[in-house]
Amino acid sequence: MDCGCYKDNEICIENKCVVKEIELSDDEFVRIVEEYFKAKGETIEEVGEIYNISLKTILGKTAIIKTNKDVYGVTIAENRTLFLYECCMPRSRLIDVWIKP
Repeated sequence: MDCGCYKDNEICIENKCVVKEIELSDDEFVRIVEEYFKAKGETIEEVGEIYNISLKTILGKTAIIKTNKDVYGVTIAENRTLFLYECCMPRSRLIDVWIKP
């Protein structure tokens, strides 16, 4: 109760450590993804379920994105950096990193 939380991305609520919420809405996630793919000349056909993720002290959101050319894994960190991955294999390869201007 008085020890605090172990991880940097957790806060204490009602004497329990819970992951902090990312300050990136699902709508903003989709807008950033749309902006990225528009710049690449691809059209989004489907956005899968969007999940909050926590990797050490980095918070983000992630989803599977289907475009007119391929299917990707996309993660956006709380600083609005987009990470594009090959989809849907174990240890998918990082394809691109994009920082929203």
